[in-house]
Amino acid sequence: MVVSDVVISMENIAIDYYEYTREKVFSLGKIERIQAVKNASLEIRNGERVAIIGRNGSGKSTLLRCIAGMLRPASGRLETTGRILFLSGVDPGFDPELTGRENIKQLAVAYGVPKEEIPEFISSVKEFTELGDAFERKFGGYSGGMRGKLGFGFISDLRSDVLLIDETFGAGDREFKKKSRSKMNAMIDEISTVIMCTHGLPLARDICDRGLVMDSGNLVFDGPISEAIDYYEDLTSSSINWVEFPYNKKYVSNEGVSFDFKAEFKVQEDLRLVIHDQRKKKFIIIEELDAGENLFIKRNALPDHLECKFKLQQFREDRWYDASRYIQLTDIEPEEE
Repeated sequence: MVVSDVVISMENIAIDYYEYTREKVFSLGKIERIQAVKNASLEIRNGERVAIIGRNGSGKSTLLRCIAGMLRPASGRLETTGRILFLSGVDPGFDPELTGRENIKQLAVAYGVPKEEIPEFISSVKEFTELGDAFERKFGGYSGGMRGKLGFGFISDLRSDVLLIDETFGAGDREFKKKSRSKMNAMIDEISTVIMCTHGLPLARDICDRGLVMDSGNLVFDGPISEAIDYYEDLTSSSINWVEFPYNKKYVSNEGVSFDFKAEFKVQEDLRLVIHDQRKKKFIIIEELDAGENLFIKRNALPDHLECKFKLQQFREDRWYDASRYIQLTDIEPEEE
């Protein structure tokens, strides 16, 4: 008998959702079927650490929720092995009429926590969540932050074979989020198989060894994490509106230098101007500008040596991408033609 080490197996998985739309206020609308995931196939083996990367709306969170059993695929085959823990901001099934303590006890039984371990489990959740007396009050009266704390405290204390992480999780103030992140890192160290959905490319590179790239519902790349990140960055940067300049140098007067983004660059979207000190090898000015906004930088804000160059960047999918080549700044006024 051959024992497979495959813990997640999917073949031609399609996941749909339905959207109601109407063109005019008083017109009849229509329901459209949207394919969030289109015929995805993959295998994940025990011990792998996988990042699902993609733009907003690419289908990555939908795919993760399908693996967690929260969404049923419209077609295809999905097989999972072992206990799967989904770490996110979702409610694991709290009853608003029960207290925090009663909810944790009831769900601990439902999620298979051994009976003899339940008292210690409840104490651990109470201590971590820092809810104090609220732990004994009805869940229905909790604020959103308190509900998130209780949910994360419960889920993160469960045992599992496969850990799914949706980076959108998080509740409470900055200190509690920091505490939650530390606990999540400890869980990652303890659990061999990890699948995470993230926008944080440095985090994915540090934790994962394999990357899946989703785009418009399609699984477009599956390979080593460094190659997946390169693929994603190329995919994202392809949507950048590149700005070409009719000159290689820009003159700085005694007063300073002006940038007329609307007339000079003909770009009608938000930009970022980056000025780099070539001598000290560091960025000295970074200015974010609304579409069509002009900018004037005073001469005394620049180094005396004026060995500087600038470029434009545009914001795409939680990061800035270069949208132009570097242009040299100079104190030599160009000759008139």
